[in-house]
Amino acid sequence: MNQIKKILISSDQEMIQLGEKLGKNLSAGDVVELQGELGAGKTTLVKGIGNILGIKEITSPTFTISKIYNSNPKLVHIDLYRLQGSPMAFFDDLDIESYLEKSILVIEWGNHFTARISSDYLQVQIDITSENSREVTFSSNSEKFGKLVL
Repeated sequence: MNQIKKILISSDQEMIQLGEKLGKNLSAGDVVELQGELGAGKTTLVKGIGNILGIKEITSPTFTISKIYNSNPKLVHIDLYRLQGSPMAFFDDLDIESYLEKSILVIEWGNHFTARISSDYLQVQIDITSENSREVTFSSNSEKFGKLVL
């Protein structure tokens, strides 16, 4: 992964705005992997992406594993936190590949799973630097995401 950009965020509103900027760069077929501690702001970033797609309310899919939003393109928001340590065969049962071409996939806690479904994805690492600050690092090997404008 090549680092593309690093951004400092100091509020939930700034994280939502960053998600909106990211959302303007996404289209059907794109895969975004979100990494960071619990409470880092991963779902808050997805709220900004949802705003761009006209989705009024985004909630964390931690307990449901995934949520599919009827937007154009569809937004598939997956949270694999509860599945950490599960056999890889379990992930195949999620049938995520069927959404790849017609949706934007955002995967929280994707670890090695994201690379199995797409070699062309954007990784977003969110690090807590203080109670209200976050450092957001964007990385990818994709040409498309190498030209990301945020």
